[in-house]
Amino acid sequence: MIDSDAQDSAEGLASEQRTNEISPTKMKQKKQQLRQNQLIRENRRLRNSASFRVGKLFTRAATRPWLLPLLPFSILFLMFSIGMERLGRWPVPVDSKGMRATSSGEPRDCVMFFPTNGVGFGHFTRMYALAKRFKKYSPSTEIVFFTTMPTLHLLYNEGFVTYHIAGRKKFDDLSASGWNALVEEHLSLAFNQHRPSTFIYDGAFPYRGMLNAIREQPQTRKIWMRRGTFKKGSRIPVDSIAHFDTIIHPEDSVPLAQNEIDHGVDSITCAPIVLLDEEDLLPRDVARRRLNLPVEGRVVYVQLGAGRINDIDSEVRLTVEALLKHEDITVVVGESMLGERIELSMDRVVLLRDYPNSMYFRAFDATVQAGGYNSFHETRRFGLPALFYPNMNTGMDDQLARCKVAEDEGWGTVVAQRNGQSITNGIDVLLKMTPLKGKKTDGNGAIELSQKILMDGDSTPKWARVEHSQLVHRINQRFLEENGYEMDWMNPTTFNHHIQLSKFELEKDISNLTDKIKVRDYVADRIGKEHLIPIIGTFDSIEDFDFEPHNEDIVIKTNHGSGPNHCEILPSIKSKEEIIDKFNRAISNPYYGIEWGEFQYVHIQPRLIVEQRIGGENRSPNDLKFHIFNSKSSTKWFLQVNSDRSTGLKANIFDENFKKIDVIYDGLPNGDIELPPIETLDSMLAIAKTLADGHRYVRVDLYLADSQIFFGELTFTPGCGFTEFSDFQISKKFGSYFSGGDLS
Repeated sequence: MIDSDAQDSAEGLASEQRTNEISPTKMKQKKQQLRQNQLIRENRRLRNSASFRVGKLFTRAATRPWLLPLLPFSILFLMFSIGMERLGRWPVPVDSKGMRATSSGEPRDCVMFFPTNGVGFGHFTRMYALAKRFKKYSPSTEIVFFTTMPTLHLLYNEGFVTYHIAGRKKFDDLSASGWNALVEEHLSLAFNQHRPSTFIYDGAFPYRGMLNAIREQPQTRKIWMRRGTFKKGSRIPVDSIAHFDTIIHPEDSVPLAQNEIDHGVDSITCAPIVLLDEEDLLPRDVARRRLNLPVEGRVVYVQLGAGRINDIDSEVRLTVEALLKHEDITVVVGESMLGERIELSMDRVVLLRDYPNSMYFRAFDATVQAGGYNSFHETRRFGLPALFYPNMNTGMDDQLARCKVAEDEGWGTVVAQRNGQSITNGIDVLLKMTPLKGKKTDGNGAIELSQKILMDGDSTPKWARVEHSQLVHRINQRFLEENGYEMDWMNPTTFNHHIQLSKFELEKDISNLTDKIKVRDYVADRIGKEHLIPIIGTFDSIEDFDFEPHNEDIVIKTNHGSGPNHCEILPSIKSKEEIIDKFNRAISNPYYGIEWGEFQYVHIQPRLIVEQRIGGENRSPNDLKFHIFNSKSSTKWFLQVNSDRSTGLKANIFDENFKKIDVIYDGLPNGDIELPPIETLDSMLAIAKTLADGHRYVRVDLYLADSQIFFGELTFTPGCGFTEFSDFQISKKFGSYFSGGDLS
């Protein structure tokens, strides 16, 4: 599918012309600023070059003759210094006098990611996982990637702005300093354009060009994500660390080394980072159909990275042949998108070249993996039985220790020394293992980190906790479908944004105010018993109440739900058996809102309340719903009036002056209604404010029958946060009420 920005169209041309509507003066100023910053960076590079610094020594010696005897020693020391700088042992001197680039403005709500391209997808996957959580929890935050990785289409499909610069080895005859200058220029332009508030780099060794570029961004928070700690005696460019504000160390299955050098930069750890969550995995049948795998029989996934399958002595070939000895097994061989394509023609062997391959894990019954960080933690998180082949020759990565944890936890086995016999034995052990149901890990570091960065050190809110990840995912999907725009957990602006957030903020005692029976004591204490609708009684079961559906003048409700499945107005055309069946189902089933985060209903013991019917014989009274918002600075409100409940529900919205707002709410048409006298409305508003006192938000439902004001119910999450206004600006206006604001 081609994005609209890639197509030539009249609309695109018009948009381009509007974009170019900028005064010549502003355009000139912009070009001058970019050119000035470019010259400043070029000047700094020249002043830091070896030739300039040697020339400077000779110039000083020529103008100060007494320094000439020291010149040979000065040159030797300078050469030694430059060598140490190139090795990262000494910091590069910075002469910032008159060389500070001009700032392009205040930082924006933008995060820029810079993953390097290592041997595989490790750096990229961690950044991609983190970026996806930013998009999930804070869709208003702009995500920008600047990378040497060639897999740009993955980021482009997510809607991320992406810049690519080829690695140095892709160029013909380009020096390291020349390539770093290229990185600095391109990255500086990206900084100038996007003004990110946060920059995150993932790689073992920072590029000098990148360090030069981020040094000119004092208002941007710079973060370095790096697996493993900075060990004493390691060849880490120490001056590189000083360019960052925070160092992030993702944890492993084995403890991190404690002998970290004292670098003076804030250092934090997080749980292992995994790209996908449970809800992202394809269902077993869907995954198998997509890969053309048999519906029945066992499937084993093999992802070893090194070795060619057509080499009969390679580990991957020996593994596949050992698996194929079992006639009910189909083998899926994963190949990297970064490598050459595998040419293979073997029965019951399927090649998988996709990303991320873990989306297919439910199609597999077991896996054979290398001992790398990402593959290990993906397999561990999703509880797939695994056979590991750790690389025993990695200097910094103890793959054997990592993989041994799988044996300790009971979901994996390890073959350290591989040959035909040991691989066959390992396969036999693997095929006897069963998946660990309900396998739990320490959470996903991508979720944890996104909150730490977004919250800037604040404690993690309830909605962002790992146990709510699947719920948040489902809310995000339904929110977009129902409301037509994305849920924004970090930067809420609309009414329903705040309603979703409030689900996780309500305290347990709110259940007593949501319970239609228990709330009567609260109402009587606050405004008096005279405002309570008289009741016939409360019952544990509909069978406990004897009624005649065609003669009674009553209303039967459950105390723990709302909507037509939880209420019946009598007299009714339904039979007694239909009504009994309806309330038996309502009482026996949890309120549906619980599965969407309306936790205030969890602690309500389902019962029935039978009220006397108020209003006229053939028409229910209008339902005046006061939405009350209490903040530190003020109390705001708006009024929703539901009418014609018996003939076809309608809804009108009124502002704080009781003037009708031209808007549709919850898809309900406007009704032709007349509001009560202003004195009565003021009395009802005063009652609503009294009942709402002490609560950040609550909807107070009141009725007016025979000049008497009656209480209906208190609702803290109306419509479960999925009932929207037809005018987006109205939704934002009422959303601003949560903080006492008013977007007029």
